[in-house]
Amino acid sequence: MKTNDHTLLMLLTLGLLVVASPAKGTTAEVKPAPYVDIHFHADARTEGGGDLPNVAAWMKSNSVDRLIVLQFEKSMPQNEAEAKQIAENFKAYQGQIYRFTVLLAKDVPDKEAAVKTLKKMKEEGVIGFGEHYGRGLDFDDPKCMRLYAACAEVGLPVLFHMDGQNNKDDDKLSHLENALKTYPTCVFIGHGPGFWARMKTMDGLFASHKNLYADISAGSGAKAVSRDKAYSREFLVRHADRVLFGTDGGPWSFGKAKPPHFELVKSLNLPADVHTKLCRENAEKLFKLEHR
Repeated sequence: MKTNDHTLLMLLTLGLLVVASPAKGTTAEVKPAPYVDIHFHADARTEGGGDLPNVAAWMKSNSVDRLIVLQFEKSMPQNEAEAKQIAENFKAYQGQIYRFTVLLAKDVPDKEAAVKTLKKMKEEGVIGFGEHYGRGLDFDDPKCMRLYAACAEVGLPVLFHMDGQNNKDDDKLSHLENALKTYPTCVFIGHGPGFWARMKTMDGLFASHKNLYADISAGSGAKAVSRDKAYSREFLVRHADRVLFGTDGGPWSFGKAKPPHFELVKSLNLPADVHTKLCRENAEKLFKLEHR
């Protein structure tokens, strides 16, 4: 998550951003139901669960039934002992809190090395790859492409961040499209200001590439969906099977106001089946989560 995302998220939470009125329609009222938040951050390297007990408490207070923890660079294990501690900590939350792993593009010498590491991580319970940043690189830089190739082979969806400095792309998202075409069996989940700022372009890519997904997390996702609610509602109905609920919460969320994404989704007046897909069913299907 970038600083700009944090700022946007704070403004949205405080209600300081002006958004369009909810789309009118005849959709039946959607009753609140447990969410699956596919984009959260936590450091689980220390004994006692690390941040995970606080994550579980946050979930309870926000009606989140299941949640996926993404690694960020400072929470990556620095040695084998920390890696074992992370795996042990997540066992206590099996079926409730899931986890991704991530490798830095600069640290991976070749695809074979990445495959070996990711296969081991998948056997230990990892269900996805991310948050992938591609620091200072184009989205389809060869260093990134070998990570995508490894994820395609191992069967791990890739959740990526995109902005002006990381996983860089143009207004046509041509670098992303190259990766989508090159690795059609690899699922890519888009996130970040560089991705959501190009929502109209995303719309076209969704139609032509079935391996593209998105999550609505952070200030970037919430702001984009809020900008034109009528269009966003149509977008979410049109791509009902491939948009996922997320907040981009983390330790910075504990004890703070509820993220704006919950009320934003309700305000869109989505058809009941689309609402359910967005909030949990798409995540259950994509990540093969245990049904609760």
